[in-house]
Amino acid sequence: MNTDNRTDEELNCIIAERCKWAPTYGDHALRTAWLDITGQDIGLRAPNYCKDLQAIHNAVMTLDPHYHWAYGDHIRSITGCLGPNGEDIGLSGFGVFTIAHASARERAEALVRVLEEIDK
Repeated sequence: MNTDNRTDEELNCIIAERCKWAPTYGDHALRTAWLDITGQDIGLRAPNYCKDLQAIHNAVMTLDPHYHWAYGDHIRSITGCLGPNGEDIGLSGFGVFTIAHASARERAEALVRVLEEIDK
């Protein structure tokens, strides 16, 4: 379920920058080439965090463990594993299954929400 109005490209740019990728030129909409974490222009695009489960997993693992709880809350909310008012309804087996099978896009949305909380 897409709960964020931003495009995949916008979410990817936010995450890529936090993962130390640097655009070679342009703003969010024009970033087609990136520098890797060593600063070398390797002619690659940053990972597509909204489509690639391994890439988003690696990005989430860069979070300080202090923020894992917030990430968990956001992924529960995005996947619908919270009550309609955000209350904790507990996790059934189905709830755990739903979270475990969250799409890369859902995970990217949750990560960006946490990153935005960190920046506040």
